[in-house]
Order: sequence, then structure tokens, then C-alpha cells
Amino acid sequence: MNVHHRLPRMPALLFRLTLLSLMVTGNLLIVPTVRAEGRGIPALLQFAEQYHEQKSREESAPAVTAPSARVQNTKKPPRSEKKNSAPPLLWRTKEAESQRMRTTITRLEHQVNALQAMLAEKNESSALSPVPDVKVVGQMVQGLREVLSITPKQQQALTLLKQEQQAGQALKTSNAQLQTALNTLNGRMNAVSEVNDKLQKDLAQVHEENQTLTTRSETLNKQLIAANELDKQQHQQQEELTQQWLALQSELDGHETTVTALQSELSALQASSPLQVTQKDLENPSYRQDYAAGISLGEDILQVREERKKWGIETDKQIVLAGISDTFAGKRLMSEEQLLKALTASESLVTQARDHMMSEQAKQGEIYQAAFKKNSQVKRTAAGAWYRVDYAGDNPIPAGAAIDVVVKETLSNGTVIQDMEANQSVLSQTLDKFPPLFQEALKTLNNHGSLTLVVPPELAYGEKGYPPDVPPNATMIYTLRIAEVYSQGQKMPSAPASEEKKML
Repeated sequence: MNVHHRLPRMPALLFRLTLLSLMVTGNLLIVPTVRAEGRGIPALLQFAEQYHEQKSREESAPAVTAPSARVQNTKKPPRSEKKNSAPPLLWRTKEAESQRMRTTITRLEHQVNALQAMLAEKNESSALSPVPDVKVVGQMVQGLREVLSITPKQQQALTLLKQEQQAGQALKTSNAQLQTALNTLNGRMNAVSEVNDKLQKDLAQVHEENQTLTTRSETLNKQLIAANELDKQQHQQQEELTQQWLALQSELDGHETTVTALQSELSALQASSPLQVTQKDLENPSYRQDYAAGISLGEDILQVREERKKWGIETDKQIVLAGISDTFAGKRLMSEEQLLKALTASESLVTQARDHMMSEQAKQGEIYQAAFKKNSQVKRTAAGAWYRVDYAGDNPIPAGAAIDVVVKETLSNGTVIQDMEANQSVLSQTLDKFPPLFQEALKTLNNHGSLTLVVPPELAYGEKGYPPDVPPNATMIYTLRIAEVYSQGQKMPSAPASEEKKML
């Protein structure tokens, strides 16, 4: 007997839980959207029957490790010491699984709605349907119950999932708090960075100012050292100047004493000194004659002084003048006996010096004459002089003609006594008016001729010499040159008296 039963409509929530359980355990099957062929069983019952059969096969089959591995994978990993590394990775994994679950649930909801529509259509179109086998239906219901029930492993997975979701939410909250704290720290760091930049700028400025101050300090130290050194030198110089001033002051005091004494002596000398003669005084003939006598006497004294000086005897002119002044003033400081002794000693020194000078001049003259006479061109005059014609000249000198003769007179040691060539002067006169020694030598020359004449002391100035230039017993050497010849009737220049005085 066939009894028709209408299967009740399963609530949508029951289907969702069933499908979620199947997804978690990994045993979710694709639900057919068409009714089963041959048996006329609704798709849901067919699905339950298939699940029951699969369950029976799993129970009879040997155990596999995949489910346990899946369960083991759901266990919470041990916490690492680093709290911020493991939870984000686990959260991302669970988040991905949750996303896949939501997608699957949405798809299954659409399938459940389709199944409900099919069941409603089935119930309306089939008023009567064959009564299924009770045993089979019971098995199917049992399988459906097993499908709808949640296993402990699934419950553990859901619990772990919920815990992970809560941990993820807490992690999000913690991350948000950390992000807020990080933003706050970043703000503080930015502020600190700005303050640090400002401090760096201030530090650089302070460093630059410090460098400037250091340089200025070094410069000031150098200036201070230089100033101290200068002050030290100035102090030393001041001490030296003070010592010099004291020495000069002492010397000045001595000089003042000396000046006082000299002023006293000057006053005494002025009282005893001769009268200061002026040109107006010399307008008086008597004064002029007396003054001329004084000049002559003074020149004789100077000549004697110069002569003795050449002999090596020095005399003090001021002392000589003092003796003359005291003699004229009648205030001699020496007695007659003292005067006689002093003069005798002086004459003895003069005689010794003169004899020595004469001996030296004689030796030099003899040596010079011997060397001069060795020349074959040297000839001897009738008087005993020696001459050598250096240049005979050009035109003969007419008889009675006047001639200009340039004379150079020297000693045997080369000392020049007189040089008319250097003075640009000549001796102009007729030949017969020249000294006999010159006449005999000049007669051998023509116009512009020249010769060298060596005259022994006895034919020259003799033992007296010609003070102060010509020493006693000196051999004289003359260089004679005829500069020009004047025939009778021609005007010729007159020779200076001073030059005629020196001619032999």
C-alpha cells in the first residue's frame, strides 16, 4: 500500500549550518539541482542517502591521516617570544579561510533557495507519490542527522576560528592603538627632529662664533706676547738709556768742570794773546809792516815744522804758539837753564833725524844714478849731471830765440815736487837765461824735443835741500820738454816768479 507523505520544508538556517559543517570538515559535496532519476526521491533525500553511503564507506575504510592532520593544523601554534610576528600570519590565514567560507555560504544559500523552490513545486505537482521504504528513509534521516550535527572536531575548529577572529579583532585594535601611538611618536619625532635641526643650526653658529673667538683670542695672545716683548725691550732700552744718561751726566759734570777751567785759561790767554788785527788796522803803514814781519816769522816757523815733520819729528803747533805768546808777553814758564836743555835736546833730535834723512837720500840717489847710467844713450854734462834724450824734436832752435819749457821735478823715489804739465804752465825765456845745467842739456834738443836729466845732490839743492819738499842731499830728476820756440821779435809770455824761484 502506497502512502503519500509530504516532506516538511527544511528551514534555511538548518541548511546553512549543515553546509558550514560540511565545508569545515572538507566533505562538502556538490548538490545536484535536478531530481534523481529512477527512484523519484527528492534531491535532498538523495543527498542524504549519498552522504550516508559515503559515511558507511569511510567507517569501513582504513583510517587516513588527512583529517587528523587538518585537525592538528587547527591547533593554536605555540606562542613565540616575538608577539608581533606569528599572530599576523595566523590571522591572515584564518581571514582567508573566513573569506572562502563566506563565499561558499552565499553560493549554498542560493542552492538551498533553489532546492526549496523545487520541493514546493514537487509537493504541488505530485499529490500522490509512492511511499518510500521506511528502513531506507530511517537510514537517510539518520544520515541527515549526522550531516546536520556538528562533530567535536568541527566544534573545536569553530571555537578556534572564533578565538582567532577575536584575536584578529584584538590585533586590529592593538594595531590601531599602535598606529595611533606610532603617529603620536612620529609627530613627536618630527618635533624633536625640528628641534634637533634648530639645535644643529644653533650649534653650528655657536661653533663658528667659537672659532672666530678662538682666532681672535689667538691673535690677541700673539699681540699680547709681542706687546710684552716690546715692553720688555723698551724697559731694557730705558734702563740702558738711564745708565747712559747717568754716564753722560757724570761726563757732563766733568766737562763742565773742564769748561770752567778752560774758560779760566781762555780768559788768561785772551789777556796775554796778541791783538786781533782787522783790515782797517792794516791801513796804518806801521801796523802793516809789523804784521808782515809776523807773517814772515810764522812762515819760517811753519817751514821748519814741516821740514822736521818729514824727518820724523812731530811738533805741537799750539805749544809752539804758546811759547811765542808767552815770550812776547814776558811770561815764560821755563828758566834759562831749562830752556837751554830743551833746545839742546831738540837740536840733537833734529840733527839725528837730518843725518838719517841725508844718508837715506844719498843711498837712494846712488842706486838711481847707477841704474840710469847703464843706459847706452845716457850722456854726462860738463858739470857732472847725466841726461838722456827721449825725443830729439823736429825743427832746430834759432840763435837768440825764446823757448817755452815744461819742467817736471821729482825725487829719486818718485815723489813729485813740481809738474808744470799738470799745472798747465811753462817756463818762457831765452836759452841763455836757464840754469847752466839746463842750458847744456837743452842745447841738444830741437823744437818739441824732450829729455830726462839726473842731477846729483851737490849740483842740486845740496845738504840744505829745499824745505819743506826737497830733503837734504837729495838726487833730483828733471823731465824737460820744449813746448814752443819763439824767434826774435815774437812776443812771448812771461814766466811766473814763483816758478823762476824754484829753477836751478
